[in-house]
Amino acid sequence: MALSLWPERNRLIATLPRTDREHLVECLELVRHRSGDVLYKAGSELQYAYFPVSGSVSLITTMASGASTELALLGNEGVAGLSLFMGSPTAPNGAVVTETAYLYRLSEAHIRATFIHSLPLQSVLVRYAQALLMQMAQTALCTRHHSLEQQLGRWLLMILDRTESDTIAITHEALSSRLGVRRESITVAAGTLQAAGILSCSRGRIRVLDRRTLETKACGCAQTVALELSRLLPISNSTRNAREAFTQ
Repeated sequence: MALSLWPERNRLIATLPRTDREHLVECLELVRHRSGDVLYKAGSELQYAYFPVSGSVSLITTMASGASTELALLGNEGVAGLSLFMGSPTAPNGAVVTETAYLYRLSEAHIRATFIHSLPLQSVLVRYAQALLMQMAQTALCTRHHSLEQQLGRWLLMILDRTESDTIAITHEALSSRLGVRRESITVAAGTLQAAGILSCSRGRIRVLDRRTLETKACGCAQTVALELSRLLPISNSTRNAREAFTQ
């Protein structure tokens, strides 16, 4: 297995004490999902929780009309299917793979066996839930008060923080769904950033050429979310050791 796919690449797993981490890892199954794959739909019965080690996942809410928007974005710092750990088998929102991802999935049966008996896992997931709620609140604020160009910048920065590449495989149509706007509006906003030399846009791909300038064009929401995550789930020496142990 490639080192980049080890379970400890997920921040939540790496944060656990060794004994709890090893017990959890024994129950995990590695799966691969392509961009656009649906992990679960809102209102469906959850069978698994997913811990990404690469790629990213969008948590989506959908209206009766079919219109949708992104509530939150997560990568190897988080978990999709959090409600299973909170005792609810029903998904409150959908989860769609934004970029091709490798994820470790944990079945509902194993969740009952591991979560109840691991206080460290309970603590980590409660803190992550707080970080996720904060991201959702920040996303709502950003949508209400910031320009589409700033929102697009925020979304791109959050993707960059969760991947090891400056290139994002996504269409303007998919982006419009994530941000809850018309595709034509995304084309205009992306075109403005491309004209400024910040992005390079081709069919189905966006490459960030100048992150520093993108940060000045975007709002501060991505940084706010990152700082809150670092406060709630700091990368301690033990976490670093867990992530680095398999490279020795």
